[in-house]
Amino acid sequence: MTDPVDQETFKAAVIAYLNFSEENKDLAEEIAGEALAWSDSMASERLSFEQQVAFASRACIRHTYTAYDDVLIENTLEQSDITMGKSYEESYEETDVDAVTEFIQRHRKGR
Repeated sequence: MTDPVDQETFKAAVIAYLNFSEENKDLAEEIAGEALAWSDSMASERLSFEQQVAFASRACIRHTYTAYDDVLIENTLEQSDITMGKSYEESYEETDVDAVTEFIQRHRKGR
């Protein structure tokens, strides 16, 4: 997303995807700005624009607003101490679906 028009379009799409309440408008704008970095890091040629928006929004929330990074670090440390630590996929499953969805729902309109 190097083109300023594309960046603004992307940020607007993230804000629309999040559909946060008016009182959480600033948070939605913050996430939209941060999500740009996630959109640049993914293989966008394989995803539709809508999928890119959802992926980048959820990745941003997962890493910034949930305990995902803490869980991943903890599981990585466990793996270095013992051979039966949790995998990346298990860490992802622990924090993504429920925590990210809950975060989005908590900040959406009508909640």
